Amino acid sequence: QLIEGSSFACIIVFVLLAICGWMRQAEIMGVEWVFLSAALFMGICFGVMFPAYNTLFVSLAPNSQRGTAVSTYLTSWDVGIGAGLALGGLVVEALGFEVTYALGAMLAVVSWLWFRGYVAPKYHIWKVK
Repeated sequence: QLIEGSSFACIIVFVLLAICGWMRQAEIMGVEWVFLSAALFMGICFGVMFPAYNTLFVSLAPNSQRGTAVSTYLTSWDVGIGAGLALGGLVVEALGFEVTYALGAMLAVVSWLWFRGYVAPKYHIWKVK
């Protein structure tokens, strides 16, 4: 439930960040507060998601493979951050921040649906008791 909730909150934050760009273009007051609030809540979302996913992977692994599970998760996280920054920079350069954040929201929706529809049910079947 922590993963689903923080993922859904992350979607909302990406939408807020996309709206910030359009608020700035329309010169609407308070865009700074919306932007800073979105950054704060994005940090909270990732702060909740990171250990929750780590716990998920550790609980799926047998005792003898838990170190491997953690290192695989952390390596994948780091590669994802690096690739996301590089690709995100290209998208921002081509389309702008507003569209990039909107795309981020759409990808977060796909991720949330995948987790909810596929990963969570499989987790309850496969977890080590």
